[in-house]
Amino acid sequence: MITSNKMPELAPTDIVKLRNGKIGIVLGNKNSNNHLAIYTNNTTCVSCEEYLSNYESNRHNNDRNIDIIKVWKSNFERQCALIDEFYTKNNAPTYMDPDWEEPTTMTVKEIEKIIGHPFTVIEEEVGEDE
Repeated sequence: MITSNKMPELAPTDIVKLRNGKIGIVLGNKNSNNHLAIYTNNTTCVSCEEYLSNYESNRHNNDRNIDIIKVWKSNFERQCALIDEFYTKNNAPTYMDPDWEEPTTMTVKEIEKIIGHPFTVIEEEVGEDE
């Protein structure tokens, strides 16, 4: 698994998990500024969820519910298995660890960048009756 906080560059047939729980596949899309989009499977068809040009790294510019939180990079050895899981089971591969996950440990500066303003961390006060 990639341990860097920076998400790897996405390419066609990579599989992603979004914060809202949906699983998506990266495919080409002529309407996206970078010609890539995330498509999700909604049981009747596969449809465009969002253009990748609307993301800065794994963060969506307007909707945190569709931030990318996991990535399974596709390659010639596992491309068929990843696509099969997505299309037939609408699921992330359970037998394969993701290549990248959103970090759960962050610095205060990283959190401030995400939320858009500075904040102060304080110790939780324990009441007398606890």
